[in-house]
Amino acid sequence: MPRHLIDAAINTLIHENSVLFHHGLHEQTLVGRLSCCLQTAAIEDEDLQGYYADVEYNRAKDGVYKGIQAAADNNNEQRRQRVFVDLVLHGRGLRGNRENIICCEMKKRSIKTAWITPEQAATDIFRIESIAYDQEKLLTFTSDGNPHNVGGDVVGYEIGVLIVPRYDSEGERNDLVSRIQEVFVRYYAQGAVLEGQDRIIGVPAPL
Repeated sequence: MPRHLIDAAINTLIHENSVLFHHGLHEQTLVGRLSCCLQTAAIEDEDLQGYYADVEYNRAKDGVYKGIQAAADNNNEQRRQRVFVDLVLHGRGLRGNRENIICCEMKKRSIKTAWITPEQAATDIFRIESIAYDQEKLLTFTSDGNPHNVGGDVVGYEIGVLIVPRYDSEGERNDLVSRIQEVFVRYYAQGAVLEGQDRIIGVPAPL
């Protein structure tokens, strides 16, 4: 399992780019920088030559839209929802049976709402549901299935990662800067949460 790759990328993101967290930059900025860190880690791994870190990659085999759930439309016909994650490390359909390696979702949240149970944060249901949706995607993306995403099914990633940059309550209310104090990380594999593996990483002061 390539957990060491994503851990190395996350650590580099946090410790070499802490100013981005200190200034409360948007998720897209953080994901973009994480993709650079992940690509560098993959290049340095002999087993992952020819794999790519891509942001919001929304196609599967033969250009079919990626999708993970079937839903009934107004005519009671099944259609596939177009769903993709923030960042993937994959073979772009060219790596045989080992095609999907890492999938990541990032969601900025306040410390009090991420990651905690609905019972612990009943006053902020919207944010809990939002993170739960991201988790559901990672559970599906890491479930077993055809590695080439035939028909647009997106499954078979070796590991999924939920990354939650967390700011304190004062930062949340500050119109100028929402300083991110720490980063919560949760892992997924084979369609399940890796229990007992959650991490909380403190963000150092900018150099």
